Amino acid sequence: MTPSPPAHLYVHTPFCAGKCAYCGFYSVAGHAAWHGPFIATAGRELAIAARGRARPLPRTIYFGGGTPGVLGAGGLQHLAAQLRAHADLSRVEEWTCELTPASASRDVLDALRKIGVNRVSLGVQTFNASVAQRLGRHDADIIACVQRARDAGFVNIGIDLIAGLPSVDDAQWRNDLNAALALELAHLSVYALSVEDGSTLQKWTTENRVRLEDDDVVMDRLRLAEEILGEAGFSRYEISNYARPGMECRHHLGVWRGEDFLGIGPAAVSRVDKNRWRNISDVERYIECDGHPERETETLDDLADACERAFTALRLREGWDVSASLQRFPVLAEYENHFVATLQLLTQHALVESVADRWRLTPR
Repeated sequence: MTPSPPAHLYVHTPFCAGKCAYCGFYSVAGHAAWHGPFIATAGRELAIAARGRARPLPRTIYFGGGTPGVLGAGGLQHLAAQLRAHADLSRVEEWTCELTPASASRDVLDALRKIGVNRVSLGVQTFNASVAQRLGRHDADIIACVQRARDAGFVNIGIDLIAGLPSVDDAQWRNDLNAALALELAHLSVYALSVEDGSTLQKWTTENRVRLEDDDVVMDRLRLAEEILGEAGFSRYEISNYARPGMECRHHLGVWRGEDFLGIGPAAVSRVDKNRWRNISDVERYIECDGHPERETETLDDLADACERAFTALRLREGWDVSASLQRFPVLAEYENHFVATLQLLTQHALVESVADRWRLTPR
């Protein structure tokens, strides 16, 4: 029997206009000459991944990065053409593209609409222009950017904010949240700042060039975000994500619900059946491999696979349905009493709660 195709397709675009100080994702600044070869190689990788399986039939597509917008309108159209050549896109419900405000030109936004993208996620991080520039973000009018997206026909628009950025005090953080609400968006991601290995921020902290807020301050700011956004009608449907009703990111929901996803591009991660792999984090070597990228691979046994797919549901506000997991993964049955006993113990510390036969994390 031919295995069913992954429900979700992710394309990692490893190019950026510049490297942000806090970023730990694999990306390269510049190298426009690699854009075309990267797009062609991504198409070949997708074609090869489909061999021996049903033709890819994704419900969601996600262009992430890096900054996909730096490919320009023509590059994005070429990338979409590669997907259409090697996958059946007739059932795509949600197609997201990440953009920085600086890369979200009218030409790029119009091209995205034409190829079928119906959701854009803008990496804003802070509305304080001086802080953003120091961190390596490129100056752009965020309000004008959101309006351009709306003029291009986008309704599902979201932005990212980071709590705990250097030089952002409590007043500025409150201003960031209120500025985001004023844009009347569909989705907001609110992340706690983390110091990633190899990032410029790590170097700055090691050299005592910046002072980071302590954990209690960052937690207070995350609580404030939940309070302000909740009062404005946003639901915290996942640890770091808020949405208006019905506007949750379907791609992320699918991954957290333990569904298969196929990643294309350098540093892209995939999870298909009991196999998972991560492509090499080197765009030049990725191109040289011509669709057969070097990878780190792992095959999970039945129990490890079931545990991972079941427990990621605890990231979601909807929580983990124990009985549904046991039906989906019979290998978990002998551990049911242990799981439930552990969760009941955690309720004594106000870390989890049971609601309508599901277990979920508390705001704490």
